[in-house]
Amino acid sequence: MEQRVRERAYAIWVEEGCPDGQDGDHWLRAESEIAALLRTAPPTIEVDTEETAVAVAEDAPAPVRKTRARKAPAQTARAEAGAAAAKPPAKPRARRKAEPAT
Repeated sequence: MEQRVRERAYAIWVEEGCPDGQDGDHWLRAESEIAALLRTAPPTIEVDTEETAVAVAEDAPAPVRKTRARKAPAQTARAEAGAAAAKPPAKPRARRKAEPAT
């Protein structure tokens, strides 16, 4: 915790242009910012060994997979009609000339 406060106080000091004599103010401001973050941030899990990581991973809930919403039949028909209207008419194919009978 103290290291985080120290790093934040230093960042505040740099942001303010490195003024002299305001180290106490920067320290207090850093402490209050970090305390506010800790109150609002979700808890984190620190993993110290591979066995703990496996145990934490097994206890974690499976991610929720979202499925695509299906369109109502009326929407599908309108979309198909719009797509058909947007396509240009097909070009006629060239006809082969008939070969003369010999």
